[in-house]
Amino acid sequence: MDAIQQNLETEARLKMEAVVVRKKLEQDITELEITLESVNKARADAEKNWKQCQQEVDDLETLLEEEQKAKSDQLFLYVFYMYTCRTSTCV
Repeated sequence: MDAIQQNLETEARLKMEAVVVRKKLEQDITELEITLESVNKARADAEKNWKQCQQEVDDLETLLEEEQKAKSDQLFLYVFYMYTCRTSTCV
């Protein structure tokens, strides 16, 4: 009879420990899910910022190319004007 009582007490103790472990694991899972959501949001924000930065770089590269072309055109006109002035009478 004592052995049965001891087995019942051991089983009850093990069930309580299992409940405690289960609650701890559920809490850990909840915390991990919250962390995952936070990390995913941060990743999405970083990706959005990266795309915005990349677009800004593309825009700046286009602007630089346009400015370089305008500078080249102006230099050509200046050289042409100076050549014209040397070969003829400038006004």
